[in-house]
Amino acid sequence: APGRTGYAVGLDVPSSVLAMLHDLKEHGYAVEGIPQSPRELLDALEVGGHGLSSEDYLRLSGELPGGARDAVRTAWGSAEDQRGLREAPLSV
Repeated sequence: APGRTGYAVGLDVPSSVLAMLHDLKEHGYAVEGIPQSPRELLDALEVGGHGLSSEDYLRLSGELPGGARDAVRTAWGSAEDQRGLREAPLSV
């Protein structure tokens, strides 16, 4: 419904995502460019200006531990089989 982006049964999803990003950064993860507000986060997601090339995705997924990589492939299939991934960057 209009105006309900990021709404899940009373949960403030954008604020929760921002809180998680801040927690990750505080615990030493390399997190940069955290939006200043939930609206800024939603705007950034709607723009879709960030992408991950198929080459980068395959390289990064190759660095995952075998069990994690296998779990992702089981859940989502092989990246090599995804036509859209080959044709356009993966939005992140």
